[in-house]
Amino acid sequence: MKVTLGEIAMLVDSKVLVKFSEPSVEISPRASYWIERLITIVEREYAEWEKARSKLVQKYGTEKEVEQDGTTQKGWQVLPENIQNYLMGLNEIAVVEIDIAFYPVKLSDLKKINLTPIDMRIMKKFIDPELSSDMQIKIEEEDQKYVQKNEIEVQRTLELVPKEITE
Repeated sequence: MKVTLGEIAMLVDSKVLVKFSEPSVEISPRASYWIERLITIVEREYAEWEKARSKLVQKYGTEKEVEQDGTTQKGWQVLPENIQNYLMGLNEIAVVEIDIAFYPVKLSDLKKINLTPIDMRIMKKFIDPELSSDMQIKIEEEDQKYVQKNEIEVQRTLELVPKEITE
């Protein structure tokens, strides 16, 4: 199965995979095997994503002292004049495709789990919904609208960056 590093990052950042380990969850042994395998793959690939992201932050940022929980620690922050370059670099990493050994889990194998519609959207590639073709077309249309909305939001964000920084 092909996935992008952005999809891997989304799985981690959304914490959707944590829901599969809650005590109240009931899933088939087959689904449990594949979800555990997915978690292992995601942990490994996310570590690589974080390394690449960290290099970008260091390239486009500066080290500074940050106060967190009452203690001062050193950390990195992207400089305002470099935000656009950082985001473009991050996007280049996010679209990198990798092959993983994973087969989608059937929705019917997830007997008792509390997944929100957003969770389902994030897990879309990893869960076989067993839907009719009409329903699948509707989901794909909604996904396309979601992607277009996000593209517009990214463009608006880039427009907020002062012109002298982008030129």
